[in-house]
Amino acid sequence: MYYRLVRRCQGHTEKFSEISEERKELLEQIASSVSNILKQKQKHALLYVCTHNSRRSILAQAWSFAAANFYGLEEQLSHHSAGTETTYLHPNAIQALERTGFEIFPEAGKANPDLSFSIGSNQALTSKSKLLDDKMNPKENFTALMVCSAAESNCPFVPGADQRMALTYEDPKIADGREDMISVYDERCAQIGREILYMYSKIKVN
Repeated sequence: MYYRLVRRCQGHTEKFSEISEERKELLEQIASSVSNILKQKQKHALLYVCTHNSRRSILAQAWSFAAANFYGLEEQLSHHSAGTETTYLHPNAIQALERTGFEIFPEAGKANPDLSFSIGSNQALTSKSKLLDDKMNPKENFTALMVCSAAESNCPFVPGADQRMALTYEDPKIADGREDMISVYDERCAQIGREILYMYSKIKVN
């Protein structure tokens, strides 16, 4: 992993105490469920779902990829995102990830381009805004994590999922165009990164 991103991950682990006990309990519940599946199946996928698959779900997918590599779980877990609608990966979310240490390379010339999220040499994943049934997403052996309240309420069943759990976040979209836009996106990016790293720290494969 890039040194800057490793340092960012280390910084987040040092701030686990900032996560509320209620959130820790939820994150530990998800980690325990994923651990139990891994003990049976050795490999599993995590699918992060929000309405437009443009901000929160892509932040979560990118951090999930980084956290798996940080904790040595890159062979056991894969990372995906989806929406109940498709739009595009929002530039404000992408820029927040770049500020935190990810390197992101867009496919040119498309309204909804594929983006490559790089966390180190030969360590990258590709994503874009897409629906649940997109070919890039798993069809079985995955956990669906609903990261927005709208997807949580409007998508009560995710076909093929071993389990579906709510891990909702406030939408940074509320700050678009405001003076505090960058700080709001950075705060949400940091919150998601910190919580997903905490979740990964509790995943046990043995």
